[in-house]
Amino acid sequence: MEEEIKLTRKKIRKRTRKEIIIFFFANLFFLVLLMIFALWWQGKVDLFSFADGIWLVFSFQLTLSWSLFVYNENIFTPLVHGVKTFFLIFVGRKPNEDYFTYYTKIRDNPIPTAYVMIGFIFTLMVLIVGVVLTLLVYP
Repeated sequence: MEEEIKLTRKKIRKRTRKEIIIFFFANLFFLVLLMIFALWWQGKVDLFSFADGIWLVFSFQLTLSWSLFVYNENIFTPLVHGVKTFFLIFVGRKPNEDYFTYYTKIRDNPIPTAYVMIGFIFTLMVLIVGVVLTLLVYP
């Protein structure tokens, strides 16, 4: 019985590590792709355009990290559920879940904290690079 519990815990930890690594590399790939898009959009590759592209990457990364954090903390849950319910009134339907069910579903199944931490670490790294590049490029 105890061995089965240990085996199950190992499987869960291994799956969680794998998901965290996948999120890390997917986030990194998205940031690099966004930087390439920013450089392509500006039509040149120099230090000025790279510094400007870093700020685009920073804004998207901050939005992603902040959204994950806000979702986990149920900060905008009343607003989201209220707007959804309000617009369903016009269609003539009731929402599938009441507010309490919607709230507890998010509270009981949050996004793993590691995802939020990885997002904020990437945000901090991009911010530092952006500040340093901006100070170097723009006098």
